[in-house]
Amino acid sequence: VTGFGLNNYEWRITATKPNLTSGKTYKIRVRAVDDSSPTVNAQAVISSTTFSFETSEATIAVTAPANNSFVSAVTAISGTAADQFGVRVASIAIAESPGAYWTGSTFTSAGPVWFTAQEPLTTSNGVDFTWSFSSNTFNFQDNRQYQIRSRVESNAKITKEGNPIVFTFDTTEPDSNIDAPTRLSYPANANAL
Repeated sequence: VTGFGLNNYEWRITATKPNLTSGKTYKIRVRAVDDSSPTVNAQAVISSTTFSFETSEATIAVTAPANNSFVSAVTAISGTAADQFGVRVASIAIAESPGAYWTGSTFTSAGPVWFTAQEPLTTSNGVDFTWSFSSNTFNFQDNRQYQIRSRVESNAKITKEGNPIVFTFDTTEPDSNIDAPTRLSYPANANAL
């Protein structure tokens, strides 16, 4: 206990601290007692605080666009994130594959530029979250492949990057031709076509 004058003190535990388990919630209770005589005075209402201890990482995944998909329009990128004690923020970075990262308007950055998904994240239970990021300036080019990286930060401020996904932006109409029968042929067996 260290005194600061005017009967104000600060205390610390410097002895061996208990081993805390990740994923558990703990409560610390403190009761002050002075050294007055002949009878000590004790704090009537015990002070307490509750905290959660976590060393595990949250999880994050991009769900749209789907990995290895071909898409003709992207107005939003969305996904899921989860953490036992809650998710603070989800972010994405988009790159041409291979190539430069999106800056918010063009693909010109050598390194990732992280964009925060909408806040607050959507949750029904405080553990599982959905997130989304929308933009009208993605500027995806036809027949190009893109990579989306995602990362999450838990309420314990532990950051984790998820698995990247890749998709191909495709706005070109398909083309088809009939090779047989030709316009001038007379097939002997039309059922064999």
